[in-house]
Amino acid sequence: MLLKILFVLFVLMCPSLCWAVQPHGGLEGMVSHEAGHLLFILGILFIFFYSPQSDWFKFGWRQFKYFLVLLLLWNILTFSGHWLDLAAGSFEFVNVDGHRVGFVIDSLLSFIFYFSKLDHLILVPALIFLVLALQRWIKAQEVQG
Repeated sequence: MLLKILFVLFVLMCPSLCWAVQPHGGLEGMVSHEAGHLLFILGILFIFFYSPQSDWFKFGWRQFKYFLVLLLLWNILTFSGHWLDLAAGSFEFVNVDGHRVGFVIDSLLSFIFYFSKLDHLILVPALIFLVLALQRWIKAQEVQG
C-alpha cells in the first residue's frame, strides 16, 4: 500500500505538458468529429422526446432532464466553438514574450469563441445532475426491492 502511495505521489510531483485540446488530422478529422457532435445532439433529442412523458415526473427524472438540457447546450456550444476555431486567426489575441496570455472580446463571435473554451462550466453541472439522477434511481430501487 505504501508503495502505491509513493508511486502516486511521484507521478503527481513530475508533471509534464498536457494539452486539453487535441487537433484532429486535417479537415476530414474535423468533419468526422463534428458529425459525432451532431449524432450526439440527435441522440439527446431522441431520448428527450421519445421517453414516456409520464416518466419525467417520477423520482430522479427531473435531474435527468436537466442533465439532458445542459448536455445539449454543451454540444451546441462545443460544435460552434470547433467551427470558430477555424476562424481563430481573425480574432485578436494578446501576446507577451511570444506567449498567448489574453484575448480581446470585441464582437459576439469572439465572445462565443471565448465562451466555447469554458465549456466545462456547462458540462460539469450536467454531470452533477446525472449523478444526482442516478443516486435517486438507486435509492428508489432500494426502497422498492
